[in-house]
Amino acid sequence: MHRSLLAAVLLACCVACSSPATPAAPVPSAAPLGTGVSTVDRAEKAHRVSRAYERPTPPPPAPPPPRRPPPAAGPEWDQAQAWAAEPKTRRLIKCESGDNPQIANPSGKYTGLYQFDRSTWQSNGGGQYADTARGATREQQNHIGWRLWKARGWAPWPACGRL
Repeated sequence: MHRSLLAAVLLACCVACSSPATPAAPVPSAAPLGTGVSTVDRAEKAHRVSRAYERPTPPPPAPPPPRRPPPAAGPEWDQAQAWAAEPKTRRLIKCESGDNPQIANPSGKYTGLYQFDRSTWQSNGGGQYADTARGATREQQNHIGWRLWKARGWAPWPACGRL
């Protein structure tokens, strides 16, 4: 009678703490009545034994690397920011992204102010700032957008580039 009660308490204990239902150590035998050892004492001991065999919690993931700072202000950087302030470029940005540097299209393939795909972003030097445009600042996206525009004109933006 006492062993079945102990087994039920042990099972409830192990389920509550997510331990395996079958303890790795033998269950202590039921003490005879009048020995001063209660069923609760035995269940607590069984719980401690079962908890001792749990797997340790894995360490948390490493934090992401810090963002790289923008290059020192120079002629290319300054030209890119001036280009981004021009009316036609402002219309392009508004059309492509609604002027939201963190935006992504529904599939997630195109991100940022200029709706770069990852390969275009990387091939134009965006990897110096972030993995995708969405992780870069507005100014950094302007810099890579200007580089793309210098290389290919308005062609990368067939609809919005006509505005």
